[in-house]
Amino acid sequence: MNDYFLTNATFNLNGNLYVIKYRKFPTPDKPKYYIWNNTTNKYLSSLYKIKDENQFIFKQSKGNHYILKMENEKIMIRKKDRNYITEIY
Repeated sequence: MNDYFLTNATFNLNGNLYVIKYRKFPTPDKPKYYIWNNTTNKYLSSLYKIKDENQFIFKQSKGNHYILKMENEKIMIRKKDRNYITEIY
């Protein structure tokens, strides 16, 4: 399993620099946090909260799903290996 670690809400994945941003006015369809590709200046995915503490799920454009976990000012990203229940926050 490949793990990617980052600090300060930015991370590198597959040669691109990504930034975690937030929406000022989230809706049920567009949650508060999302990932922005700073290399191409394009939106990547919304971050959907998982009931597990400090974890989110997102989908990469190629259809791969990833789990993003925030812990101690670092973020771990791994490929999704099971189904998760998301929640609106």
